[in-house]
Amino acid sequence: MEALNPGPEQPTADPTRVCGYCRAPLAPGQDWCLNCGSAVTTRIMRPPAWRAPLVAMAGVGIVALAALILAFFALADDDEATVVANATPTPTVVAQVTPTPVPGVAPDPAVTAPTPAPTVPAQPLESEPDSWPEGVTAWTIVLASESGETKARARAQALSARGVEVGVLRSDDFKSLRPGRWIVFSGRYEASRGAQRARRNLGGVAKKAPVMRIEPR
Repeated sequence: MEALNPGPEQPTADPTRVCGYCRAPLAPGQDWCLNCGSAVTTRIMRPPAWRAPLVAMAGVGIVALAALILAFFALADDDEATVVANATPTPTVVAQVTPTPVPGVAPDPAVTAPTPAPTVPAQPLESEPDSWPEGVTAWTIVLASESGETKARARAQALSARGVEVGVLRSDDFKSLRPGRWIVFSGRYEASRGAQRARRNLGGVAKKAPVMRIEPR
């Protein structure tokens, strides 16, 4: 009677190899644990991680969107600045008040012109000093007050030689002046401030000269 063929020889377990998870013995060449089913020599690759690339792409997209928004606002500001720069400003019309001239009286510089014109020294008198016009009330600069006509006219001639425009009047003819005096004056002005400005232009000649209102009787 023939002996039965026992079949291929089964590999025996290697006592030195055990499963790292359940400590079951493993046969030579065994890649999977028959006890717990864990991979012993086979490494299972994890699916690729898509989270990090997606986060990076989202960050790049946010930065690009912010840059686009900033560029849009910058272009809008440039267009607005260009429109403002090209706009033609509306000219401002300043009304000038022209006072009614009074015969024989110099107009107030503060009223007739915004910026007073430089004062040009008058030419020396070649004849008698000026006299006060009849019936005119105005302000003037009193350069000298003398007791006699001769002294007043001599003083007027000396000032005229220095380029000052002067005149001589008799105080008895004016109710605003003390009688008995001869006055050497310079200019006729509608307001006291006009006479004060003219006095400053005369410099040292009229440094302490009073400004007075001349009113005929």
